[in-house]
Amino acid sequence: MTAYSRSKVLVVLFLLSSVLLRKCSPCPSFTSPVEEGRAVCPGEELTYTCTIDGTGSSATVWRITPQPDTCPGGVVALLHSTLGDPPIECGNFSGQLTANDGDCFSSTLTVNVSLELTGTVVRCEDALGNVAGGATILISPSPIPIPTQNPSTDTLTSTTI
Repeated sequence: MTAYSRSKVLVVLFLLSSVLLRKCSPCPSFTSPVEEGRAVCPGEELTYTCTIDGTGSSATVWRITPQPDTCPGGVVALLHSTLGDPPIECGNFSGQLTANDGDCFSSTLTVNVSLELTGTVVRCEDALGNVAGGATILISPSPIPIPTQNPSTDTLTSTTI
């Protein structure tokens, strides 16, 4: 065996070992757009991201608890074969696969925040039930109006201070 063919074999072995040992990083992972415990305002849009290990699992599942009336079943299931398809809409929630990095599948869940979502938990998992992470949506209370009764005005003149 020549030095040239030995180097070709080494390169092939290196590439093969890189592929076999490659593990997506980080997988699984979950990212929330807000710090845990921070309240958001109605009308805001939140985008959660999740990356799961797709080996042995055919879908990324976003679970929404309690189930909103606008999203029957409280599940946004994203089949890994639908990468590149438009988002799946479910009431205030919109889920989409965004990338496939080898064995990992990344997705987003976008939430249009409304008052009735306070206390709602969003959770990302694979089709086998392995949870990557989750977060609770907290809604900031609206300002409390101060009632006024019989407001009066004083007229300013050049003699008033």
